[in-house]
Amino acid sequence: MRVRAHRPPAWLIVTAVVVYSGLFQLSLKNPANSVKSDSQAYLKLAGNLRAHHVFSSADAPPFSPEVYRLPGYPLFLAATNAVTPLSLPGALALQCGMGILLVFIVWPFFYRLGGPLGALFGTVFLCFDLMAILHQDLVMTEALYMLIFSSALCFSILYFERPSWPRAAAAGLTFGFAALIKPIAIIAAALLLLTSFKNWKNALWLGLFTLSLPAGWVVRNWALTGYPVYTIQGNFTLLQYPASCAVAIDTGRTRLQVLEDLKARLRSEGFGEDFNPIPLSRAYKRTALQIMRQHPLGTMKYCASGAIRVLGGTGLEMILDQLPSSPSPQTRPPGSELVVSGSGTWSLLKAHPALIPVQLAYVIFLLGGYFLFGKGIRDLVRKGNVRFAAFLLLSVLIVLPLSTVPGGTYRLRLLLLPFLAFGIAASSAVPPTSSKK
Repeated sequence: MRVRAHRPPAWLIVTAVVVYSGLFQLSLKNPANSVKSDSQAYLKLAGNLRAHHVFSSADAPPFSPEVYRLPGYPLFLAATNAVTPLSLPGALALQCGMGILLVFIVWPFFYRLGGPLGALFGTVFLCFDLMAILHQDLVMTEALYMLIFSSALCFSILYFERPSWPRAAAAGLTFGFAALIKPIAIIAAALLLLTSFKNWKNALWLGLFTLSLPAGWVVRNWALTGYPVYTIQGNFTLLQYPASCAVAIDTGRTRLQVLEDLKARLRSEGFGEDFNPIPLSRAYKRTALQIMRQHPLGTMKYCASGAIRVLGGTGLEMILDQLPSSPSPQTRPPGSELVVSGSGTWSLLKAHPALIPVQLAYVIFLLGGYFLFGKGIRDLVRKGNVRFAAFLLLSVLIVLPLSTVPGGTYRLRLLLLPFLAFGIAASSAVPPTSSKK
């Protein structure tokens, strides 16, 4: 069977359609599965955007400006009228359609990296990873982010091949849009700027296009709040997870116990929950960094265990959610939602032995992907594509530790998935042969 460079094979298209349309049908039968911990906040923002044309999480006027979450995903929900749990089908149908569309977008770029076999490996790892599939029908940012960010990486390939201002515009604007969904996209854009640098003119174009959308959001926040901030979510997260966990590891207490003590300490310093959220977030960040400096070993242990969870977590409870006889969250191990790993994983395997083959198969799938990524980096270097290899490798090495900050869950592996898939696609590249004279 002939494999075309510009279009995935028919069987792969049919597989994508069956998988994602089936996932959409499951979401219609059990819509509660699509609403997770952060979903209500996104729906509230989308509802205010649609009804009052303001980006705010307030219940009533005056609508204080939202500076905690970014606008990319709420704008998508508002555009699809997904403002309550009962109005989700349209948005979820589009998100499942994004999973199918992604197959068509990345295939030709994977093909130019590694031929038909590389395109197949990369597409399967990116579009048919179990966690990528099961996050596609959730009211969370992952589905939209994966589509936009993967498109940005595709444009990056074109920019690496021949830098020009139109290609800089395509890559920069898509990176900028991705950064309005998840701020970590800015890291990848900065690494693209670093590894692709050849002259100041093209680098300036790339930087301007990349920063245009995020800079506009900073200006909006500055005008409405008096503070030139992008998002304050990361400041709170530093205290809630790495700092609290570092102390908990060193003292043998629980994270929640430590966090409550730290909040009480901040309240005693005048930083109560009703304080202005921007200065409050800076107090959280300042305290978190101080604690992590005081507990370096606990911080390193937390980051190491978080990296293991990000790379190896299999999300068994998300599989259970799709079964008709799924147990309620109340019967699961404590804290298992979106974070099952370690003791939680073993508890679920003991309670549901049928998941053991799934667990083994998925672990093998992930390990195979990581091996092929390493091979792909080596093959890119051997092929002379050192800049792109450096971009992918540096991105993974920087994004992985950063992904451990907000809890280090397997959901955050989706931040790495596009980089890994592009490296995997290159693992079948044929290096140039040197001829002897």
